[in-house]
Amino acid sequence: MAPRQTIRGVAGFCAVALIAGSAPAVAMQCPTPQKLSRPGVLQETAVQTNEMSAYLADGNDSGDHAALIIEDLRRRYPSVRNAEVTNYLVTAYCPLVARLTGLSEAEKQARMDRFASQVDRMLAAPTGKTQSNG
Repeated sequence: MAPRQTIRGVAGFCAVALIAGSAPAVAMQCPTPQKLSRPGVLQETAVQTNEMSAYLADGNDSGDHAALIIEDLRRRYPSVRNAEVTNYLVTAYCPLVARLTGLSEAEKQARMDRFASQVDRMLAAPTGKTQSNG
């Protein structure tokens, strides 16, 4: 069963998706980093999440940076659950998308949806075989 904080983070992201889909005038709201305390889960701080956000910003939409982050997190936290990794990466990536100019809220949400799907595909790959394309 997923930790309560992860469920809240994912539920918050889903709520943003529903709001963005039904009322395009509503500005995108991003999830905030959640402190998780049980052993074996992500222990990343808000500062580390912001650093990952900057790292993702330096990349492109190919997912190469996300794949490297996933591999690093799996190495450092072998028992991390996929939902926690997804929550972490969505939390890091969302501010980048929210700040984009020239895109409608629906286009921003579509970009977030693509990213989350891409992360899910990467996480489904066997450990050590994370791929960014596909």
